[in-house]
Amino acid sequence: MEQQPLPTPTSFEILDLMMGPMGGLVTVFVVLYGVYVLLKRYIIPMIQGAINRHLEQFEKIIISHDADREVWGTWMASLGNKIDKLSDDVSSMKGFLEGRDGK
Repeated sequence: MEQQPLPTPTSFEILDLMMGPMGGLVTVFVVLYGVYVLLKRYIIPMIQGAINRHLEQFEKIIISHDADREVWGTWMASLGNKIDKLSDDVSSMKGFLEGRDGK
């Protein structure tokens, strides 16, 4: 049995394949590659930069909050001391007035 040669496609058949399903497939791959490059070069770095800036701002807020809490704690301790002194003054005035009224 002699093997018959494969028919060679004509230029019209090749052109028909390129303009039809094969051309659509190539177009899809080119567009997907373009989207991949766009994401990799521009969009992902832009999103990473935005996330990093947000985290830096959040870290500054946390540090500022810690400092504020420290100042608030000092102020509350000072306020407690003032209230104790005021309570002592009121007690001594009360004692003085009660002693004076009792005479």
